[in-house]
Amino acid sequence: MIHQLMTVQCSPVDYFRQFLNADLFQYIMDQSNLYAVLSGSSFRTTVAELEQYVGILMKMGMVPMPSYRSYWSTELRLPAVADIMSRDRFFDLNRFLHFSDNSTAVTNREDSNYDRFYKVRPLLTYLRNACLCD
Repeated sequence: MIHQLMTVQCSPVDYFRQFLNADLFQYIMDQSNLYAVLSGSSFRTTVAELEQYVGILMKMGMVPMPSYRSYWSTELRLPAVADIMSRDRFFDLNRFLHFSDNSTAVTNREDSNYDRFYKVRPLLTYLRNACLCD
């Protein structure tokens, strides 16, 4: 198995998709849209938009600026971010991004089923499983 991986040429996107694939983005989309509905918002997102959002976050990590708003500002505008998504849409995604269903969470700290990481547990579990070798 390891020998096979070493001889196969993979692109950066192939490596990215090994850890963050369509199933994960679909799950995040479902949870984010559910949270928006439960919040009374008309906000909805798509898998494609979430992929763009993650790409923007990665670009922001490579080109740091004083604030998120700077990427869209007149003085510091970064086309690789600002041309992909509007500032307001980016902030909407930030606001409604969710990885778990709040209505099923155990929030009582005294409960034996309480998980302090319940908001990101599905994401952590998914990423852990993606990193485990078969």
